[in-house]
Amino acid sequence: MGEGKYNQLLSVLLFDKNSLPTDLSKELSHFEVFFINCYCNPEFRQIAELAFRTVFKAKTEMCDVQTSADPYFYFANGSRIDRTNFDFIQEVVRIGNHVRLQKRDEDEYNPADEVTAKVIAEMLARKKARPKPKPDINLHSMISALSWKSGKPLLDEIMRLSMYQFYDGYRRVENLDSIHYTLFGIYTGNIDAKKMNLKDLHIAKIIDHK
Repeated sequence: MGEGKYNQLLSVLLFDKNSLPTDLSKELSHFEVFFINCYCNPEFRQIAELAFRTVFKAKTEMCDVQTSADPYFYFANGSRIDRTNFDFIQEVVRIGNHVRLQKRDEDEYNPADEVTAKVIAEMLARKKARPKPKPDINLHSMISALSWKSGKPLLDEIMRLSMYQFYDGYRRVENLDSIHYTLFGIYTGNIDAKKMNLKDLHIAKIIDHK
């Protein structure tokens, strides 16, 4: 589907009401705001339905908002996506695709007066307008690197991996290389082992993906 479409589907699936520029009632759940966006914005709804179909391999339908007491999506087999399971679904999607949690309070300030508020507003506007640097690594380059790491093309095998397996393999290979060359430096006397925690050099060490 391409990296752009993939990221777009992930962005919709991991919708967070706190990312909207307006203050919403705390009584509304993430799912309810998500559903409202689908109902009011046909383009958003189309992307959301494609995202659900990509994850669940089945088509979803929206409930009848005129007759339903609570909003939900439903499948042909009777299963539902609603406020009771949406957060869990998002967590599974996040872990399965190795999406890191974003800091929500990074750009939140409490100005003491109007002058301070104006300065902060101008600062945030400049930050938003600043061109983003081109990434050094993208999904394509990661696939290429992992494919050729063994010295022979493994592209067909890599393309059969789930996103979780791919990211886990990519980061594990990075970790193994780091450990290998660090240990080589210790054995040759070029690295002082006393300054290192040898527990960090275990090949099965848990990799933090949060």
